[in-house]
Amino acid sequence: MSRRGLLLLSLAAMFDIGFAQPVAEPPRRPRLVVLDFEQAGDLGDDSMTAARRQRMERVTAELKRRLAETGLYEVVDDERARALIDRAKAGQYLHRCNGCELDIARALGADAVLVPWVFRVSQLILTMHVEIKDAATGGLLMKRALDFRNDVDASWLREVAYLMRDMKDGKLWNGESLAPATGR
Repeated sequence: MSRRGLLLLSLAAMFDIGFAQPVAEPPRRPRLVVLDFEQAGDLGDDSMTAARRQRMERVTAELKRRLAETGLYEVVDDERARALIDRAKAGQYLHRCNGCELDIARALGADAVLVPWVFRVSQLILTMHVEIKDAATGGLLMKRALDFRNDVDASWLREVAYLMRDMKDGKLWNGESLAPATGR
């Protein structure tokens, strides 16, 4: 190599203006806000209220943790919108609040919102529902209903594990009739 070529290479190395190819940035993961689990249906008697609230907090935390581990989404911390969330929850279920979940997602700068709830028929028969909605359009990106038995922590957490497995495998719908026009 000529003296001039060596000088140019040395300068390029010093000023980091080398001839290296630019490194492609990994694609940005969608930002997802995960709302708190709710329970509807047969709630049992008042003596179960505290235990139910603690269970939903534990399961919500586990869902957020597992979702973050999958790498499918960037899970957004919802603490900045806690007052908005609490106001919305005060008079209604978030899964039936006519768009308040989208307002929460938008307030947090999220691309989508995950709304989870469990419908309890009895101590032995429950269904975990999960919907992910596009924050901009309100369109459904995912809708799952998972039946399970026994209203105890282990059963709820097992359903979260099944949900994560299905999401990683791309199973976002319970049936073909629920799939959006994009062909999912």
